[in-house]
Amino acid sequence: MSDSYTIPINVETITLTSDLSLDHNLTGENQLVQEFDKIILKKRRQSYPVSKKREMIELIQTAERSHIKNPIAYIAKESEIDRKILAKWVKESNTLSNIELCSSTRKIHHGPSLKYETQEKEVLEWVIQQRNLNLPVSNKNMASFIMKNHPGAFSRFSDCLNWTYDMMKRNNLSIRRKTHDAKSMNEEELGSIHLDYVTHIRHIMDTHGLQYSNVINMDETGCYFDMAPNTTVNIAGQKHVNIKTTGNSNHCTVFLAVALNGAKLKPLVVFKGKVTGSVASKLKSSSSNYDPRVHCCVQEKAYCDESIMKIWIEHCFKLYVNTAGVKQLSLLMMDNFSPHQLKSVRDQLAENICILSLLPANMTSKLQILDVGINKPFKDYMKAQYTQFLIDNVDKKSVVTRELMSTWIANSWELVKASAIVNTSRSIGFIDKIIL
Repeated sequence: MSDSYTIPINVETITLTSDLSLDHNLTGENQLVQEFDKIILKKRRQSYPVSKKREMIELIQTAERSHIKNPIAYIAKESEIDRKILAKWVKESNTLSNIELCSSTRKIHHGPSLKYETQEKEVLEWVIQQRNLNLPVSNKNMASFIMKNHPGAFSRFSDCLNWTYDMMKRNNLSIRRKTHDAKSMNEEELGSIHLDYVTHIRHIMDTHGLQYSNVINMDETGCYFDMAPNTTVNIAGQKHVNIKTTGNSNHCTVFLAVALNGAKLKPLVVFKGKVTGSVASKLKSSSSNYDPRVHCCVQEKAYCDESIMKIWIEHCFKLYVNTAGVKQLSLLMMDNFSPHQLKSVRDQLAENICILSLLPANMTSKLQILDVGINKPFKDYMKAQYTQFLIDNVDKKSVVTRELMSTWIANSWELVKASAIVNTSRSIGFIDKIIL
């Protein structure tokens, strides 16, 4: 018998009904909702009666006797039942054949019903609404939605968060990355330079008896007022994934600094503005709403220059070394950015009994603590606050102010763990033992 032999299969026709009219010419919100319904209904797992399972097993056995190549795959294609499910039924054929049926609808291994069916329907509708508005959605956002609207459903937030991952699998949802062209930079492995610099730093520490709290790394990082995340919960397989933004092109520069023992220095935030302008005047005002946990200043391009470096030394670095107790010798590691190398900056650091060590060129991704393991989580915390801001203000005009940015920066910096700083320092090679 040839492989083209056709086995007649009486496949049940299932009519899927929906309140929506499936019109492929629709665009926008209705099209997304219809596509969502179609995928969910198609992928949702069905429960089959024993009689149906026996019928499929008999067809598979007939296909085997007809010498059809891969009979399970063949029947799966004809019946539109998953191949793995058919294979499981064949394996359980002895059990299925011994069951005495009381009716044609009896089922086995049907599994428990959904425990949180109401919550699941609500969160699915909410996800559709957020994605129709191109708002980013994360598992934490979904868990927060459930905890807020059904406070008694889960005893702990972590339990609700774990439930969202299973819910996503049941409903064909996945974490998607925003569709855009990403560029990556490939850097050469300079292992010998890495080892030489680490050895140099540890030699200075041993020679001068420096404690981990006295060895500091500082770096500047840019923060945009509009920082939409690159990922969102969305329908799997959809070609275009859009995320709403505020359209604010403003940015600021944030000076972050850490010590090897996990201590964090007060951040410096540089906004765009003139020293004699309105932004600078508001910063000096007693009624200012800027977060006191950060020090704010202005520069015409929100850039780091000589004057900004002096402000950081005076209000952030000096504050840390003086707060620590008696002024002691310290070591400051920075990249070889031109303002870091100015004589006036070196002199001001020398006045505060500080040794300046510039990182080797092109090695910040390997040797700078902040670049290696701190800036990424810091910006993730920033994006999380930005995302929640968009969700909370979906019906309002979303405006990110400088005051709000200062609060987000302060909150994000507080969330950075000391253990992350210590572990990053250890991975680079600056420390070699657990100190937390």
